[in-house]
Amino acid sequence: MYKFIIKFTVILLLTITGYVSAAAQTTVTFNLDMKRALQDSLFIPSTDKVILVGDVRPLNEINEIYLRDEEPIDSIFTAEVTFKRYLDGDQISYNFVLDTQSKKYEEPRPRSLRLSGNDMILPPIQFGATAW
Repeated sequence: MYKFIIKFTVILLLTITGYVSAAAQTTVTFNLDMKRALQDSLFIPSTDKVILVGDVRPLNEINEIYLRDEEPIDSIFTAEVTFKRYLDGDQISYNFVLDTQSKKYEEPRPRSLRLSGNDMILPPIQFGATAW
């Protein structure tokens, strides 16, 4: 009976530990510099939207992820996205889309990022920039 209790306790602890680590998540803060798009009147914040899209969940879901300008003085649009821990080490592709009154502008080349398992804050990049 004693061995049964020890085995049961070990299995229970391993199960709980595995479940907690599988449920852990990684948060990435995406930043987009919209100064040029604003200067060129390509984007009007009061009517247009910036959308983050990609090849893995939650970037490829029906519910779109919108970037917001938390401090309008700097024209940096931001979105925090939480990825499941099982994606750690994976390379993901993502892109920004401007959804304006007249049309949608998608960046010409997808961007990529390797999820490291640690929370990350990406530096601001310009919309449509091909090098960053």
